Amino acid sequence: MQSEGYDSKGYILQNDARSSDAGASVIDKESIGSSFLPDKLRHQCGRFLNHQVTQHAVIALIIFNSILMGVENFSFVQDNSRILHTFEALDSICLSLFTVEIGMELIYREWQLFRAPWLVFDLLIVAVSWMSHSFDVGRAFRIMRVLLIVDKIRDLKELVRALGTCVPKIFAVGIFLILTLYVYGVIFTSLFQDLYADGYLDEPYFSRLDYTMFTLFQMMTMDNWSAITKQVMTVYPLAWIPFILYILTTTFLVLNLAVGVISSAVAGAYEEIESHVMEVSSSIGERNEDSIRTLERKVDKLTFLIESMAQQQNGTDDSDFNSFEEEIQTREQTGDTF
Repeated sequence: MQSEGYDSKGYILQNDARSSDAGASVIDKESIGSSFLPDKLRHQCGRFLNHQVTQHAVIALIIFNSILMGVENFSFVQDNSRILHTFEALDSICLSLFTVEIGMELIYREWQLFRAPWLVFDLLIVAVSWMSHSFDVGRAFRIMRVLLIVDKIRDLKELVRALGTCVPKIFAVGIFLILTLYVYGVIFTSLFQDLYADGYLDEPYFSRLDYTMFTLFQMMTMDNWSAITKQVMTVYPLAWIPFILYILTTTFLVLNLAVGVISSAVAGAYEEIESHVMEVSSSIGERNEDSIRTLERKVDKLTFLIESMAQQQNGTDDSDFNSFEEEIQTREQTGDTF
């Protein structure tokens, strides 16, 4: 769920949920006073970076650069030096624009940029792109620039953040999977290690422990597991039992457990975002209601003053004036308005 909007001039309006984010484009007031750069320059950079057109233009530039690097690998580009030179020039222009953007972010935030993880990630990608720009092997990693779009789209950022929160549980699932592979690897190696030497298998699937664990990993992905099982069953007819147990343990239990952990983390992250947005909305609604009540009381008092002035000019009886004042006080105590 987006927690930002745009004003009439296209500048991003950031609420409490947005400003609490590590990558939010707000600066502490204390840092403005201690800045080494003119405040006007910093504010102009911030206004430009946070403009709706700038945000959309950066996303479009990332997508264009990613498509450019993909098309560059086709033969009609590689075989034509003129087209290849054009593609390289366009790639250099895109990299220069990314550098200008991150440079303006550094001017706007100064050292606070290194407190925003996503901006540090953007800075590292741009730096690695420049370092590998002149090397054929290193240039293959330019496609990592497409990851810059994660910082520009809030839903992607929240998704990656949710995946980061479930890393410890995924690590635990991975350890359990390795233990399972090791246990079954020892069992299968002990039972079937001589089948390849005897000519019953076309590959040394279970000749050594490392071969066995690789074969089990292949079978866990459901790749050719039935063919391997049938070859083993020519010697051991009941061999399907440990193979089926292994498939059930890994593919249908461990992998689904990992998927469940990730799904739970993503669902929890979005529920947390929605609850925070609801809290912000309710607090804003309560403040609006208080403001309306205060305004109504001020209108009532103003009406009372006008009536009192009119009564004084017209010589109205003081009893009517006092009754009107009592009615105003009663309405203020009960919260009623005219």
